[in-house]
Amino acid sequence: KAVDPVAHTAAFLKEWSQEGLIVVPVCDGPRPQSKQQTNKSRAVRQKAKHKSVILRQDLRRISQQLKDGGVDAATRKRLEDEQAELSKSIKSAETQSVNVVPLNFPILLEEELIKISAHDDQKGGGSVSP
Repeated sequence: KAVDPVAHTAAFLKEWSQEGLIVVPVCDGPRPQSKQQTNKSRAVRQKAKHKSVILRQDLRRISQQLKDGGVDAATRKRLEDEQAELSKSIKSAETQSVNVVPLNFPILLEEELIKISAHDDQKGGGSVSP
């Protein structure tokens, strides 16, 4: 599952304020229709989703081979390396397939910043401006 972009951004801003910075988040207004999601970007996300499914099938196959045993040490090492690489690729593909910023992001961000008390003075002397 992808990280919640609102909570992640709010936490990121609060971290900087704890270092003593006064952070002023600026969110662009609504984008014109020509800048909104195109069919191409939807297709890229869908392709990443399909890729993650295929990679997960490969990962299951490799995991089963490792579980069953009966392979020599060199083959086992190669399969373990492949398994680690596939896990990274799956995570990347899954993130690309669902990483979408909500349309009401500025409102949600403001609510999240209030919820985590980011507008208050932080231990480092900074804060996140409303």
